[in-house]
Amino acid sequence: MPKINLLPPEYKIEHKTSIKSILVTALVISVCIFLAFGYYSFWTDYQGQKKRLVEIEKEITTYQPVMAQYNALKKAQQEREKLRNYLWEKKTNRFDWYRFLVKISASAGSGIALDEITTGSNDIFVIKGVSSGFDPVGSFYLKLKDLPYVENLSIKVVNKELTTDNTLVIRFILDGRLRKGGTS
Repeated sequence: MPKINLLPPEYKIEHKTSIKSILVTALVISVCIFLAFGYYSFWTDYQGQKKRLVEIEKEITTYQPVMAQYNALKKAQQEREKLRNYLWEKKTNRFDWYRFLVKISASAGSGIALDEITTGSNDIFVIKGVSSGFDPVGSFYLKLKDLPYVENLSIKVVNKELTTDNTLVIRFILDGRLRKGGTS
């Protein structure tokens, strides 16, 4: 059926669509579609990350006992390493008494009898002995002075005594400091 419009021309509405309105409408629709796809993409990525986070939390709970064991072993290893370093330092910085006493005994020679060897604070040692004469005491002193274990050696006391059978006996006291370079 034909359309008849009986309205006066000033009231007649023309339905002309301009290109400008078509472009604006197309632009609005395309922006809405772009936003919808962007939101959908964001939403799916968010859900995927959420699932991944749940899986990571499950893995963490399964690995926590293992990590606790690992940390305990690591701490024990560090303590053993610290103890080993401490013992090594003690071993390397300790004084070699065996060699020191062997060298003193070898330096004494004949004519010297050692009564006492004592050590005190600050690595000071005292040797008390008896000799049949002054020469063995002097020789013993010089030999001790050349040892790598001894420094600041001095003769403190030399006493001359006669025994009951009229034998001359020389009592002496030497003191010195143990040298750190004489350690093994």
